[in-house]
Amino acid sequence: MPSSGPELVQPKGGTLEPRKVPWTRATPAGDGVMISWSSGVEPCYTLDRVDVKEADTEVTVTLWEGTTDPEAACIQIAIEKETFVKLAKPLAGREVVDGAK
Repeated sequence: MPSSGPELVQPKGGTLEPRKVPWTRATPAGDGVMISWSSGVEPCYTLDRVDVKEADTEVTVTLWEGTTDPEAACIQIAIEKETFVKLAKPLAGREVVDGAK
């Protein structure tokens, strides 16, 4: 059955060997921004955390993914994921920058 869109995920923390993951799209959403990226299946590719640095002209968002089960056998398939990032103040025209690039 085809997916109806990106899978909404929340950071879980506690993953093994988290690494920076580039994202593909940032969409303003309410009091934050929705970040979209391509990833693999859990538990091999689990969102560990999201780092946010807000400045006057830009907001840097860095996604970190790791594994929660180093012994898991995961299929190599790309899936679209997204996560909501709450900001301290409105985006208000600030550029959203990928901290993994």
